[in-house]
Amino acid sequence: RQCPHLILKCYLGFAALFALLPLGRQGSDTNYFLESALLLSSLLAALLAKAIAEGSRRRELLVLLGTTLFVSQLFAPGPPRAEDFQRDRALQDFLHRNFSSGTRALGYYAGDLVRGGLEIPVSNLFHYIWLIRDGTFSDQSLLSQIRRHHYGLIVTNNDLQTPPSPEESDALLTEPLRRAIPLYYEPKTRLEMPGPEKFRQDDYFYIWVPRSPSETAGPARADTAPK
Repeated sequence: RQCPHLILKCYLGFAALFALLPLGRQGSDTNYFLESALLLSSLLAALLAKAIAEGSRRRELLVLLGTTLFVSQLFAPGPPRAEDFQRDRALQDFLHRNFSSGTRALGYYAGDLVRGGLEIPVSNLFHYIWLIRDGTFSDQSLLSQIRRHHYGLIVTNNDLQTPPSPEESDALLTEPLRRAIPLYYEPKTRLEMPGPEKFRQDDYFYIWVPRSPSETAGPARADTAPK
């Protein structure tokens, strides 16, 4: 209040408004507020330095800082543990040992696959699937690639050979994709997943590789038959 700045006030107001409006969209998160948080952090630091220099309102600022620290801890995810780094190393070792550099891969964990030297044609499978669900485009292109073994491996976080939970049905792969992957790909292994990467506590890395042509001849007819 003692140092009014109209442009700064307008910027903060519109930043908060435009962050709140898209927050309810699928795939949205707190990333919309990062710019506001950075600016407010600078302003709070300046206010704290000014209060210390003038010797005023120290108690109020300490309460504000303590409250901010307490609230931020309520929503902060836990830090990675030693076993999480071991699980990450096990995944990278498996990818480098079993797949050549540049092999095309499909999965939600694009960062892990890129670090494994793999090519990621679909960089954000979560948004890609929601664009399909939203009707922006069809899933036929992706289904055709799966049938043609376009990908050298597919990585999922659940076993597609078991019925999905309601949460999986609504948030992850579409039903045609869930059916197609086990028909044209076979499970190669299951690896432990680092805790920070899990959607749910029982998630694993399920690695799927193409089936042989003789195995997919029957499924191909069943997959293209009218349902």
